[in-house]
Amino acid sequence: MFEFEGKSYKVTAIIAAGGSSSRMGFDKLSALLCGKPVILRSIEAFESCEYIDEIVVVTGEKLSNYILNNCTIKKLKAIAMPGASRQKSVYNGFSLCSDDTDIVCVHDGARPLVTQNIIFEAIASAVKYGAATAAVLVKDTIKRGRNGIIIETVPREELYQIQTPQVFAKQLYIDAYNSAENEYSDDCQLIESLGKTVALSKGDYRNIKLTTAEDFVVAEAIIKQMRE
Repeated sequence: MFEFEGKSYKVTAIIAAGGSSSRMGFDKLSALLCGKPVILRSIEAFESCEYIDEIVVVTGEKLSNYILNNCTIKKLKAIAMPGASRQKSVYNGFSLCSDDTDIVCVHDGARPLVTQNIIFEAIASAVKYGAATAAVLVKDTIKRGRNGIIIETVPREELYQIQTPQVFAKQLYIDAYNSAENEYSDDCQLIESLGKTVALSKGDYRNIKLTTAEDFVVAEAIIKQMRE
């Protein structure tokens, strides 16, 4: 339970792990990261979080069987099958949340380095605003280009790299999903499409998404540094 201003909120974590890993070239979620499967690291971050009451994993049959046969996850509520898009996959997870869930915390299974503080900050912001996402300011200079030519330099003071978890009041997300006229790859865009506020909570530059083989090298270095 998450406590805020004398009220308790039941929080469900949805781990989105239904991707094809096409850019990686191998199944990144079952791959070992410092001796432990990526998906297990991601799930354990929420299993050990005191603010998370239950976990729903969205994944295919192969990874589902691995989780059920090899992992002890006391908070596991259900495993949902992925849909034809991320939007449909996440909604499949929402449909298996407990009826009394108040807040849903959606996290990429390929972000195994999420910390307890990132999770707390995102939930706290979502309780206050209805929706929130972990984010960090961009570090690099960003330029807009077309046909190989720079068009303009975009002021980076207002630019953020969006991470997960992305956290929503459950009913707000369901209402946004039912009203959506487009498919979005970012869950917050559903809320934005309603004209509702999405808060930016404090992320961490180490909360990287494993997208290419080089990301594994970086993630392993971060884990080793955190152990020292």
